[in-house]
Amino acid sequence: MTSRGATNARWGLALILLAGGSVGAVASCTDKTSGAPDASASAGAVASASATPSGKPEQEGANDDLRPVYPIDNLPPLPLAARYCGAVREAPARRREACCPSMGAVPETGECVRTLSAALRSGAVTLDAAEVDACVAAVAKETAGCDWVTSVGSPTVAACLGLIKGTLKEGARCRSNLECEEGARCRALGATRQGKCSPPLPARRVCNISTDSLAAFTGQDDLDRRHPECAGYCVRKLCADAVAVGARCVGSFECGPKAHCVAGKCAEGPLPGPGQACTDACAAGAHCAKGKCATAKTEGESCEEDAECRAHCERGDGGKAGQCARQCPSFLVPPVKPPVKPSAK
Repeated sequence: MTSRGATNARWGLALILLAGGSVGAVASCTDKTSGAPDASASAGAVASASATPSGKPEQEGANDDLRPVYPIDNLPPLPLAARYCGAVREAPARRREACCPSMGAVPETGECVRTLSAALRSGAVTLDAAEVDACVAAVAKETAGCDWVTSVGSPTVAACLGLIKGTLKEGARCRSNLECEEGARCRALGATRQGKCSPPLPARRVCNISTDSLAAFTGQDDLDRRHPECAGYCVRKLCADAVAVGARCVGSFECGPKAHCVAGKCAEGPLPGPGQACTDACAAGAHCAKGKCATAKTEGESCEEDAECRAHCERGDGGKAGQCARQCPSFLVPPVKPPVKPSAK
């Protein structure tokens, strides 16, 4: 990378971090060898800006200022965007804080609302009010108790995934993978650079190199299944062919975006449900434990491993049986003190 490119990369990541995101959270593809996004790859993908103050895409290379792909336009937030972000981001955080006061302050939803509002205004994505209502209800139900709480947060509730639907066709300029029609990817996307809606990459093409602020801020955890970067799967930053249906597999990632691993073999169709064989993945509401999908146990039920519980299995001393329990952090987050007002003289 040139010196100019390296500088742009650092500023691009800084824009996301200052906006409330993280390097790990904004990487838009997960390298399946590590199970975590590759921060260095994300940095390499960030380049010059390409969005206008109005929020509409502009031609590539039209200017060289560093601005996020969803520029700060000071327009009022859309109520539907605010309702979605409140359900996906704020509501679970408030419940976690109520269950475990040491979790600290509730995160800001401002960037979620701002970027989603911009995408909706441009017509690049749609959001159905009835589906958002169902998402709100599902979040309230899933977070009613405390046995789902872990020290590292939790994934987005299944009913809230896939709600942000892209409208842009192949070849269109895009600011998020979510803006492309399902099955397409916003290739060459960066924190300050637009991409182009494109089909998944074939084997031996470089992968895990882009950044997607909208997907990160809106908690769309199943991005890679709906908008796959590779036709197969990403391994060591290169696309690889998916394992054929019926062939042996180690994990669902090997089977590609349209299949999953069941009992050690790739299979098409919906994820297995309670009582069915599994390797690592089950339908929403079930966990894969000891080779079978089972409904996650609630707080206080007996367990032998974390996979059986909604949060984790807390083992007793001296080999006693474990019990499912919430998992609050072992450290305390100091409260945020309000600024001190200067005394009147």
